[in-house]
Amino acid sequence: MKHKNYIQFTHNLIKGRIAETVFERMLLVTEHYTVLKGGYEHNMPLVAQISPELENTKVLEGIRKSPDFVVILNDSQDDHRYIYLVEVKYRKTMKIDSILKEAEAIQQFWPHSYLFVATNDGFFMDKCSNIIKDKYIQPLSEDIVSKDLQDKYLDIMREFLG
Repeated sequence: MKHKNYIQFTHNLIKGRIAETVFERMLLVTEHYTVLKGGYEHNMPLVAQISPELENTKVLEGIRKSPDFVVILNDSQDDHRYIYLVEVKYRKTMKIDSILKEAEAIQQFWPHSYLFVATNDGFFMDKCSNIIKDKYIQPLSEDIVSKDLQDKYLDIMREFLG
């Protein structure tokens, strides 16, 4: 039984990493953002590896919900630099109930975070508080990543996660 849990965990981890890579590369290629890896998988790999065996505590839950990326906007119209915490998820199809639960869980520990969702139909991103309030997640803005670039990265993602 333990073996099956590790296999499923690894399967989901690979899907998530593909979505994270797509997100990271899309933003880096625009040259407007600095993208730093966050998340417990990167900063606490041993905890990530043994987490299925650990008792579920508030501390562990907070660690698990730490956003995947710290994104810094390098240039803006008002000459300020802005910083964002972004959690990345892959979903084969968009199911708003699932996304709403994710946003609520993230919001609980990281109240100013954003959620980026990669689906086979496109990319979506919004502040968790907006998702909760509106019960909707916005498509990824073309002001962040152009439609052409989004389409190219969507094709790449589909190659692996089809």
